[in-house]
Amino acid sequence: MCLPQKLLVSMQNCSKNLLKPDSKITMIKRLSIPEILKIAKVVEEKIYSPSKTNKVAIFLCGADINDKTKARAKLAAILAEKKRYEVFYPEDIFDDLLVGPGHSLLTLESILADSVDAIVIFPESPGSLAEIGAFSNDERLRDKLICFANKKYQRNKSFINYGPLRLIKSSRSGTLSHINYDDLDDTLESIKIYEHLVDAIAKIRKLNPTRRHIGNILEAENFLLPCIYLVNNIDNVSMYKILEETTKLDAKFCEIATRSALSRLTAKRFITRNLTGYSITMLGTEHVRRSFGHRHLDAARVEILNFELRCNSAIKYDRMRLRTFSK
Repeated sequence: MCLPQKLLVSMQNCSKNLLKPDSKITMIKRLSIPEILKIAKVVEEKIYSPSKTNKVAIFLCGADINDKTKARAKLAAILAEKKRYEVFYPEDIFDDLLVGPGHSLLTLESILADSVDAIVIFPESPGSLAEIGAFSNDERLRDKLICFANKKYQRNKSFINYGPLRLIKSSRSGTLSHINYDDLDDTLESIKIYEHLVDAIAKIRKLNPTRRHIGNILEAENFLLPCIYLVNNIDNVSMYKILEETTKLDAKFCEIATRSALSRLTAKRFITRNLTGYSITMLGTEHVRRSFGHRHLDAARVEILNFELRCNSAIKYDRMRLRTFSK
């Protein structure tokens, strides 16, 4: 990126002034919330785009994913070989939130329903039994559930059979199948299970399509990452505010979506946390430059540098939106 000559000269002069002992400029200016909101508006309108994928987003629930003897881990291994699926695990999205005050699994249900194409669950552990009880009690979640119950318990007189499984079976598009979990180790039988899964997902997507947009908890990271790239050391509160302003959704959702996105971006090593906020890493920078439009990223970055290094400058939305470097 070639910076305009006038701005380059101004930045050089500011840098010299910073080195003078008697200089009145003692620090780089900090962006206020209104200024950050202007930057976020440009990100929303000119930079952000929904993840360029036709992949099916699946929440996969069951026993510990690290236990390779369990059905959940076996299906995860099968799906890993299929490029059309993007598999998410509830513990990766929600565990950090459930530890904190004010959030419960029930609070997060509607967010989950709006975020994924399908929820696949194996009721094979205490945690997954609790999940199926909660999920089946919510109509929107129930319509996205694909439950693979263990065949050996099919005729048991139990709460699971008479409660959650009956609710799933009676749903508009949810699916209940009783299978032998050991069949997931058998090549031919596992193919049959996979084909059943494909059919069940197609039905759910037809009757309950999921939109990819900033208000989707799985999409929030694709909006927030360019914001972090542009606004160095941006803090949690600022990100709550910009997501709330952008999506017009309630503050509680925006906090949940932001914290979830930050957790995933940190796990991917795209961002790092320090004492004052979040900063982008080299890996994150490469991802942003590769995934989003350079022209508007550069225009916004120049506007921010202009603000930080020129004494009487202000963030101008129209300059970021319209600027081209040929002018």
